[in-house]
Amino acid sequence: MNIKIEHGFLYVSDEDRETLKQEFDKLLTIDAQYGFWQEKFGLNYSLNYKSNIQENTFGEFLIKPQSKDGIEELNRRVYNDWLEQVPYFNEKSEITKLLEEFELDIKRAPNKEHYIDYVIGKIDNYVLDQGKSKEVGGFFKSGKIRLPGNKTFTDSYEGYLKFKIDFDWGESVYSAYEIKDKLEGVECAKYRIYVSEYLKRKTTKKGVEIELTDAQKVLLLHHLGFCSDLDDTLKSKIYHQFIPELTSDSIRTRFSRISEHYNKKSKDALIEFYQSINYNEKAYELMPQIIKKNKGK
Repeated sequence: MNIKIEHGFLYVSDEDRETLKQEFDKLLTIDAQYGFWQEKFGLNYSLNYKSNIQENTFGEFLIKPQSKDGIEELNRRVYNDWLEQVPYFNEKSEITKLLEEFELDIKRAPNKEHYIDYVIGKIDNYVLDQGKSKEVGGFFKSGKIRLPGNKTFTDSYEGYLKFKIDFDWGESVYSAYEIKDKLEGVECAKYRIYVSEYLKRKTTKKGVEIELTDAQKVLLLHHLGFCSDLDDTLKSKIYHQFIPELTSDSIRTRFSRISEHYNKKSKDALIEFYQSINYNEKAYELMPQIIKKNKGK
């Protein structure tokens, strides 16, 4: 079988294409389909999808999950592969750097209201810049080309800011760049809300005692690194002494599925608790992080 890939185009005879298609159609899992791409085309699907290939020439061999779970699995795999193999994807975004600066500077700002207005202005300017088309150097002597604005980012940003629409991994099949833009749009909106409500949280939560559920108390101790050097069995028995309402077996079970228990409701409760005692460094750790917290399960 003669398969040739040149400049992103797939060249194969009609007869061989049909043979390949029949073989591909029999593969029922995303993992098997990935293996097909590596074996037959010598390509990592994640790194080439919507990037280095001309899709119209690979049409029959594009991975198209039929279920929401399958779409989520594919999106996470594509994105995680880029995180692991493309250095650019692990760089902090400008908005993440801005929030980190905010957490440091707000403490020593003499007029916190003015400083918050200043940071919100920088966030708004960043979003505005993302939506603008840009002129860049072209490949030919004729000069520059104009690239459209990042609508994926701005739509995601506005969707969360206006309607609290979070990114849905299983909504549709995306490229790694589309996923990154959508995640950053949501995170940017969350950061703007966080900054704009900073003083209100300080005013309303200062001195207020926050009650955590027993399950959230387990997460609190875990997040603080309590007994982190011990195995789960011993650690659960020690935790039980602080949270007698839960059995040590129940606590140990939670350790084995700890990431599942760090859901949005639990994170929000811990953030609120940390902020109520002015422990903002720990609260910030639980704020959504574009790279670290959105990596696939």
